[in-house]
Amino acid sequence: MRRSITLAALVSITILAAPGHGQPQECLVGPGKAASLLIPYFEVDLANPQATTTLFAIGEGVSTPTLARVVLWTDWGIPTLAFDVYLDPLDVQTVNLRDVFDGTIPSTGETADLSKFEFCDDPDLAPSHSNPALTSDELAQLRSDHT
Repeated sequence: MRRSITLAALVSITILAAPGHGQPQECLVGPGKAASLLIPYFEVDLANPQATTTLFAIGEGVSTPTLARVVLWTDWGIPTLAFDVYLDPLDVQTVNLRDVFDGTIPSTGETADLSKFEFCDDPDLAPSHSNPALTSDELAQLRSDHT
């Protein structure tokens, strides 16, 4: 039986340059100057690691750090997973959605100066974590939501 995630879904990336506006006690992108990039379709074949996947890159083209929020949406418009990507000036982060659907979320910002982002000066809120970052239950739910 072939298991794949093939659907008209969205990957939404909201990018906010420092100084940012977050929500209290969370290192999140919030209201303020931002840009959104929508990838209206992605495909990942979970049955074969050598088969179809979707890659995208987030780049920072200016000389200030950026915090980008990546959100996966189902074809029903339901957000299923969100994670932050910290970009140093002129940095690029590539994301392979196969990795995400295998539970490995990009870990960025280990040395980030989050003090430039409002409510992000707590190192525990940095977008860095051990990989894989999703528990087996979270991973099963994510795959189920998109299958």
